[in-house]
Amino acid sequence: MKNFLLIIFISLLWNNTSLSENMFDGIGPPKEIEGICSYKKIYERQKPCDSLYELRGTINSIFFDLIPRPTYVSEQDFRNLISKRINEVLDSPEYKKKQKKRKTTTPVFKNYFLKFVND
Repeated sequence: MKNFLLIIFISLLWNNTSLSENMFDGIGPPKEIEGICSYKKIYERQKPCDSLYELRGTINSIFFDLIPRPTYVSEQDFRNLISKRINEVLDSPEYKKKQKKRKTTTPVFKNYFLKFVND
């Protein structure tokens, strides 16, 4: 038993796990919530946070009140900013092209599927 405890103690010292300074970094609120964009990223239109998917995920998040934002920005102002960015994406010519392309390609697939099912 003493040998077993000695082996564990030496392995902890050797791996430096017991003396680690960053041992408790995972405890507490997360520094950045994964999959949710902060106020700064949305305001500055940084790349992953300017997509419609990310914006909708952020505004519908259950952790919305925990998202880091400046003290002078209220929760409602933050929601308004996200809504504004969503409207900008929906009004963009690139998004409208994608929607138009989807509308033209969907009936072809739908008709083919219905034809296949009816046969």
